[in-house]
Amino acid sequence: IPGAGLHIVVDDRVGGYYGKFSGSNTLTPQTFGPNEVLQFQELDWDQSLFDGHVLLLIGRQSPVFDFDSLPVACNFVFTNTCSNFTPFFVNDSAAIAPASTWGARISIHPTEETYLRTGIYEDDPYAYTQASNLTNNWGFGHATGSFVPVEIGYKTDFSTDPYPRVYAIGGFYDDSPYPDPLLNDAGLPLPIYGGTARQDQGRESLYVMFQQMVWRPDLSVTRRGLPLFGGAMFGSNQSEIRQYYQAGFSDQGPFASRPHDSINFLVMYQVFNQRLVEDQTLLANLGGSPGRTSKGETDFELNYLWQVGAGVSIQPFVEYIIHPDQIGFAVPNPRLPSSTTLGMQFAIALPDSLGLPVFVRKN
Repeated sequence: IPGAGLHIVVDDRVGGYYGKFSGSNTLTPQTFGPNEVLQFQELDWDQSLFDGHVLLLIGRQSPVFDFDSLPVACNFVFTNTCSNFTPFFVNDSAAIAPASTWGARISIHPTEETYLRTGIYEDDPYAYTQASNLTNNWGFGHATGSFVPVEIGYKTDFSTDPYPRVYAIGGFYDDSPYPDPLLNDAGLPLPIYGGTARQDQGRESLYVMFQQMVWRPDLSVTRRGLPLFGGAMFGSNQSEIRQYYQAGFSDQGPFASRPHDSINFLVMYQVFNQRLVEDQTLLANLGGSPGRTSKGETDFELNYLWQVGAGVSIQPFVEYIIHPDQIGFAVPNPRLPSSTTLGMQFAIALPDSLGLPVFVRKN
């Protein structure tokens, strides 16, 4: 079928919960869960129409790869960038990869550089707790609502622009019910009076983002250079993260002898919902930890991606978090000032290392 493609991605993850070490529940490594099962990350039909000006994607998928994502996003180890801003998957009930639900996306390209993209996806909290979706959960019995993102942008690459760039603005609306950050169903603080969390409904967020190559040592085929990137996101009243800001750089080929390596730096700051801050403070005080939890969390990541060989990379990193959020902790500690993580990520890309064909999903 001309212009058609079928995407099948199976994902299996094993590992523990990182937040108990860092103190942060919103900042986790990109390979974290959310559950340890073998499942379809993607099983969908990709159809290109009108000479690539219209792209359709229908099936089991997650919206995280098509919206609020910059080309350098996954040069970083933690999910405050890869592959989206943290509020993109915290302020809604949409599926976070590798979990997937039913969805459809359309991407319209009036020109090669411009696009308008939107979609609708099933909200299914069961996707995060199921044993696997290889053989079950293919219906809509657990659906709680829908997630509708939209994005408009301008994007170039090295094939058309010696200084590639991305500029985009977008947002989403999620109509699923969700537990109130503080109140129970009687309108009283849950940590004090107990009961069941009040169900609120309807959340939305808006975002802007950019990535711009600002310097290149030469215009050779190595594509060495320095792209800067940044963005911001703003959530509605009861969103868990009300404000989010990030900025950084990814120095591609920092040394002439290492054109495929990169030095990557990111700083991020996020402001939490005031009700969530109050809930965390009450939990801390009732548990014997005096003080008030911080309204915001700041994160720094610095890493060096060392391309050892074809498709093989080693990426040492340091992650420094100021005022870790401790969301989900039974007794948060308001006096926890910071946490530091040192680590290394090792990756093998089989198509590159074995010379196999690479199939890329267009968006």
